[in-house]
Amino acid sequence: MFDDLYLDPDEAQLMNAIYKNYVEVNKGTNTRRRNTRINRDQLQKLVPNFSPNKIRRVCISLQVDGLVDLTFGSNQLSEIDLTATTIRAFEN
Repeated sequence: MFDDLYLDPDEAQLMNAIYKNYVEVNKGTNTRRRNTRINRDQLQKLVPNFSPNKIRRVCISLQVDGLVDLTFGSNQLSEIDLTATTIRAFEN
């Protein structure tokens, strides 16, 4: 899947940070009960060198590519959710 897409360095850094967090949070968890969501504050901690605006821009780009689902509240990024397709691509 990722071979078909060009991820710029910012997108790659964010995706790698999100997936690493996903693996750490879900160690030993049943596949059906895994948590794939990260809230805005958690995401900022994963990539502290990114401004909130940069996170939003990169997340929207990743959403357009179908790699993540986003939830907005009050016109601000609230949560980011890895898609099942993205998780499978990382695991393979």
